[in-house]
Amino acid sequence: MKTKKYTVIPMLIIVFAMLSSCGKKTDWDIYALKGKVKTYVENYYEPEIKFGEWKQGEAAEYGNYSVNFDDEGTYQRMDYLDKNGELTERAIPKWDNGKIIEEVTYDKDGAFKSETKYTYISDSKLEFTNYDEDGNIKVQGTTFLEDHRIVRRDHKIFTNGKVTYEIRVNYECNEKGHVSSMKQTDEDGKITISKFEYLEFDDQNNWTKRLDYLGDDSKTPTKIVIRTYDYYEN
Repeated sequence: MKTKKYTVIPMLIIVFAMLSSCGKKTDWDIYALKGKVKTYVENYYEPEIKFGEWKQGEAAEYGNYSVNFDDEGTYQRMDYLDKNGELTERAIPKWDNGKIIEEVTYDKDGAFKSETKYTYISDSKLEFTNYDEDGNIKVQGTTFLEDHRIVRRDHKIFTNGKVTYEIRVNYECNEKGHVSSMKQTDEDGKITISKFEYLEFDDQNNWTKRLDYLGDDSKTPTKIVIRTYDYYEN
């Protein structure tokens, strides 16, 4: 059970489309993107040290995904990919008055898999509930913001209709608006810290290489993340 606690939350962060940024002005701003990004693809690799530098090794089976925007910067969909870049799931948002009120996830064949519903309590508080294909609650939680930046997210994880464990995640950002660290605390008070180091950027100043660390003092990354971008023509 302890292992499950510390593997579920990174995927949830991707599902709720908040990993890459701490603030929101537009949908491009949600992801701290520069320029007119059409699509970006994020691929995860095992780290290997070569000539004193961390390089991507074997491709990771999980964690890879892409995000698509229209030419006005509105988020259109998120595709989850395997290590070969093949589609495994697709999440599509539903909008109402400029806000995402629901996000529906389908499997690779287009069959309904789950949905997440959002309730906007205030400008600084957002509640979400994730349901499986049978309508059972899987995850329920609250996102807290300060100055339009995510500072905390609380999760309740359900099994057979009952809360099986709870987790709180606190976020810190760097000067560019990217998440630099996450502190994950479970109901027993156990703390796990993840840190992110952004190393390379493209000519639009969007990051293209990141190192992920597990542990406050870790010097060895657990993953290398590579991003590639497709831009709309100006």
